[in-house]
Amino acid sequence: MEERRRVPRHQVGEEFANLPANMSVRVLDISTAGVLLQSPRILNAGARGSLRFTLAGAPFLADIQVRRVTSGSDPGSGYRIGATFVGMSLEHRQLIERFMNND
Repeated sequence: MEERRRVPRHQVGEEFANLPANMSVRVLDISTAGVLLQSPRILNAGARGSLRFTLAGAPFLADIQVRRVTSGSDPGSGYRIGATFVGMSLEHRQLIERFMNND
């Protein structure tokens, strides 16, 4: 078969790469240390990502690392993902504290 690519490609082998992917999750609970999420897709422990949502009417952003993953309690409920915050601004930490104190 004739090669039609402009730039030649070379086989890499057995290397793996992580690609950022957007996925919707449900936030089940939150603390200043971490968050419990519900997801239709499984994530591996150790995976990192950015969590963005609205908390108490304000935008929230933090970097997370998955610590544990379990199957949801109901069939078809997906997975429960426990994650810790590994990067968060002081402003967003204070937002969580205000949210927790208003309960």
